[in-house]
Amino acid sequence: MKYFSVLLSFALVACSSQSAPPQAKEIAIVECATLSTSAGANEMPTTELPCLTESGLTSKKYALNSINGPFVLNVWGSWCTSCIAELPFFVDLNNTKAVQIVGLDVEEAQASDAITFAKKKAMAWPQIHDPNGATRGVFGMGVPVTWFIDKNGHVAFKKVGEIHSLAELKGLLKTHLGISA
Repeated sequence: MKYFSVLLSFALVACSSQSAPPQAKEIAIVECATLSTSAGANEMPTTELPCLTESGLTSKKYALNSINGPFVLNVWGSWCTSCIAELPFFVDLNNTKAVQIVGLDVEEAQASDAITFAKKKAMAWPQIHDPNGATRGVFGMGVPVTWFIDKNGHVAFKKVGEIHSLAELKGLLKTHLGISA
């Protein structure tokens, strides 16, 4: 019995010394004013949408077609498990600064949900918010969807569904935009 008690003690000590996985550091929302834009620069929708800020939504609205390429547009929702699963790969890609990333938050109950989510998940790139489903006709209802827009503003590729690894994301970036990250 003493032998069992000693083993149990060692097991408990070993388990208690394991630390929880590191959590993403909460970040500030990146303003859309950092986007490189011009009039009618790409093939994306002309719908004008607000951006997420620390305190809510911008009064100035941005049209997706005004963003200069190359860039990657990731359509997401905080309620989407596949979106959550692929986020670390976008965070890693963003850290390389190889390409501009833009988020498009859709079908959110409240903008505050998206703001909290983006900060908690370290989404340090501009986030455009579609509060009323205005882009549904172009993007459809499913997320995630990732668009690769080339330097001339053309849609080079649309990836429907989850990106499963950083290698996959970098491969798509290289294949469709010619950018190595």
